[in-house]
Amino acid sequence: ELGDEVGIRESLRDTALVCNRLCGIYINCGRLDEAEKYGRRALTLNEKAAGEINTARARRDLSISYERLGNISKLKNDNKSALEHYERSRRIREELAADETDTRALRDLSAVLTKLGSIYKASGNIAAAECFAQALKIDRSLAEQLKTTQSESDLAVSLIKYGDIHKADGKNDEAAELYHEAVSLCRKTEERTGTARARRERAAACEKLAGAYKRLKKADEAAALYRETVSLREKLAELDPSSRAMHELAAAYYNYASFASDKGMMHKAYLIWDK
Repeated sequence: ELGDEVGIRESLRDTALVCNRLCGIYINCGRLDEAEKYGRRALTLNEKAAGEINTARARRDLSISYERLGNISKLKNDNKSALEHYERSRRIREELAADETDTRALRDLSAVLTKLGSIYKASGNIAAAECFAQALKIDRSLAEQLKTTQSESDLAVSLIKYGDIHKADGKNDEAAELYHEAVSLCRKTEERTGTARARRERAAACEKLAGAYKRLKKADEAAALYRETVSLREKLAELDPSSRAMHELAAAYYNYASFASDKGMMHKAYLIWDK
């Protein structure tokens, strides 16, 4: 009834895509059990499709299903299951990105490496450093090739993630170097695009570098970056006074006030938190 073999395969994929969309909707609604149910249905369909035709598209769909289930497991604080799903996605994506010419495959691989790194980092596993280092290498190469806003954003995230690993190891000079590169990149992107997302990423990078300079006893540099973060967060909160933006602004006030012993700035932070 579904037609010839090609039609059957396309029908499998179409049904899996619908399940994935429903999975995403339920994740956004916080209904994780329902999300997992549809995620597993999509996985079953994608496993069948990949087993029958074994094309790059079918294998990518399968890797996405594993990644999606990993996301759900992570939200459920089941890091063991999340790790298993992400590792399966990683193995597929390493095969797809083997020739290093498919930029989408490379970006997919970097994304799952970053997620794996976060899980390993949470458990104190040294494999986190390797994952973040590999993701950084990929993202640096893609940024140089593509020169797009997205590729630059991905590179900035990888620089910060790998910087965090150095910070955790007490290597503040190395962390500061990576954060500094991220700040420079985010400044250029925000000045060029003027988007709220770019401004938020710039603020986050400045905050990281300010903390690194604070630990390195570079007070003037740290103070300037804390002030820059406050200015950026104020602009974001003015344009969109959401609870997230206000919380981030309060945190920026607090961080600067704690560093500079500024009672007025501390008062601003508590005014927001008391609302």
